[in-house]
Amino acid sequence: MSARWLLLFALLSWPAVASERWQQPQRLAQIFAAVALTVEHGDGPAQIRKWQQPVRVWIDHRVGDRVLHERLTDMHLRHLGAITGLDIARVGVRERANLVLVFTRADRWAEDLARELGPGAVRYMHGAVCMGGLHSQKGVIRSAAAVIPVDQARMHGKLVACIVEELTQALGLANDSELAYPSVFNDLSPDDLLTDLDCSLLRILYDPRVAPGLNADALGHLLPDIIDDLRRQDLYRRALSDARHSELRGLLAQ
Repeated sequence: MSARWLLLFALLSWPAVASERWQQPQRLAQIFAAVALTVEHGDGPAQIRKWQQPVRVWIDHRVGDRVLHERLTDMHLRHLGAITGLDIARVGVRERANLVLVFTRADRWAEDLARELGPGAVRYMHGAVCMGGLHSQKGVIRSAAAVIPVDQARMHGKLVACIVEELTQALGLANDSELAYPSVFNDLSPDDLLTDLDCSLLRILYDPRVAPGLNADALGHLLPDIIDDLRRQDLYRRALSDARHSELRGLLAQ
């Protein structure tokens, strides 16, 4: 483990009583660092990445069921906007978008991945159900894309999960981790929709004090106070409400 990670974890060691393990402040800080400082399929610097501008989403339909896909996507985009405070909206033309979501077929997946994420992305596709990526400058996300092969996602029962995870990761929580549980950022977790842990991580990421480009050392000095402040503002209760009242959860419960 690198020195900066050791420093980060050493700084996050105050006591807490919580109903779930992830709600312990030191554990929450470790989880946040694990999912927010690195990119799942990349080798860029370990730093915070987040949007600082309106997010404009264009959907590229290369398969049927346009109405269903747009409905599911719109529900999740509204949920993300409500949690983060970001201005998120869909646009009708690619030229106005900085986030592209492609619904495609498995036999075109490699081609679409290479076009949207670069040729290097293709080497990560084996074993994955869907994939996304983002481009940032000094931690400020400039653009993002996600590609979902619908037939493959449906075969695995993961269409909704792909929409939720890829769009959420496009906001800056870009890494999967076994530390995150229960969470859409953990392949061992059964959750397809945002959990209260996921909603807590989003609220931390889009706290104004968490600046784009922060590295592990800087984050380690700031995160204890930020988490304490958010806990005093009922972070866990608000996150639980966020998770329970998503439109997607209501739709799937019908």
